[in-house]
Amino acid sequence: MADPSITFFLHLKGRPDLFAPIAPPRKLPMEYDKFYYIMNMKEGSAIMVPGQAEITQLMIMLNIFDGVSRPSDISRNIDITLQGVQYHLKILKNRGLVNDDNSISQKGFEYLYSGLNNMRSFVSENIFKLDRVITWEAISRGTITKGDTVYLKMEDGYLSAYGEKVSESRGVSISDSKEGGIVGVTSVEGIIDLEVKGVTIVILPDVEQLYMEAESVLLRVKDQIQGDKADLFAVIGEEALYVSREVGIDNPIKYAPLEASFEAASRGMSATVIVSNRRFRLILEELKALENRNEEVSVRIITI
Repeated sequence: MADPSITFFLHLKGRPDLFAPIAPPRKLPMEYDKFYYIMNMKEGSAIMVPGQAEITQLMIMLNIFDGVSRPSDISRNIDITLQGVQYHLKILKNRGLVNDDNSISQKGFEYLYSGLNNMRSFVSENIFKLDRVITWEAISRGTITKGDTVYLKMEDGYLSAYGEKVSESRGVSISDSKEGGIVGVTSVEGIIDLEVKGVTIVILPDVEQLYMEAESVLLRVKDQIQGDKADLFAVIGEEALYVSREVGIDNPIKYAPLEASFEAASRGMSATVIVSNRRFRLILEELKALENRNEEVSVRIITI
């Protein structure tokens, strides 16, 4: 049963510009192509929210897109009964979104893309609203008094709060703080400027070759890191740690280096990771997973 406190709007089939208020429904007829809208009457805007059945159907289609087409496998992946998967597959096929061989049709791809965009818009808008009421942590740049308007800026990968205008993003401090202290900031408005940086992976020859060509290898590594001018360095393995010391890198990241480098890049700090060829082969799966989770971070691989 739908929440009676929510105003529902029925999306009229074939007319994305039209929607009409309806009573909170108990169940949607399966033959209709519709979305629900929750109307934010205060701000005069409508947020399109997929219904529960549509979310299930989108999850089924995502499984098919990822190569999982057997209903029993989909059932396990999305944690509904096999009968439930078969029921929704029947609806999707009747609507021409899934073919008889359980592949996604062209119309289905358009529907999947549209549905995921609707969900993203809904999530993004509500995260934005939550950001305005939650408290952010920031490093105080100067003396700040509770209730001051502060301006926010990313510096060295961390959020800083200034009493004077240094950006278009601002909020209200909830505590007093001195220079270099921690201050809580709420009612945040505006976009915090952040240039996402990249991760460079420098692959060393294996230790056998390094032993024979140490001088040449160290010279090439030194030239590479001087050219990169990375904000921070990380090493994976003993050979990389040795080389980093020989070329003058102080205090590289030694633990969880790959994950730390991606996080730094996502915070606006470029990172260079040094690794031997042998070790590089062992981190390929982790590297791929980090790239998938951090699509905005560029990755460059250099072989010495």
